[in-house]
Amino acid sequence: MTLVNESLFKNYMLNILFILLIPFQLFAEISLCGNYQINGVIRKLNSDRVLVVNEKTQSEHHVYFDVTHQPELAIYDNKDITAIVTLEKKFNGTSGSASNLLSIKSRIPNPLMPKDTHFTLIKEAHCKN
Repeated sequence: MTLVNESLFKNYMLNILFILLIPFQLFAEISLCGNYQINGVIRKLNSDRVLVVNEKTQSEHHVYFDVTHQPELAIYDNKDITAIVTLEKKFNGTSGSASNLLSIKSRIPNPLMPKDTHFTLIKEAHCKN
């Protein structure tokens, strides 16, 4: 192989590795406890309102809130929101509970990127078991 072909091959292999690692990076992000900024949609499931992230995908996640936060969430039924929450326990697969709702506000979804919901770790903290 020539030097140019070796360089292209290395770039190709690095791109494949990066694409394969993306799902693990996303999972690792929500396996930590702490404060998160979450972009998602409030949906009513059974009698509870839940923050849904990556709706209607294989990586759909549900964040549940206790009864004290339900009236505050009712205002945002079926709306896109940005919330800052505290997660004190690791997610159980694709669902978890927020121990505290620090802030919530409406957001305008990006029309060029309809699946623009995600978790962003703001401050890591120790998990409670």
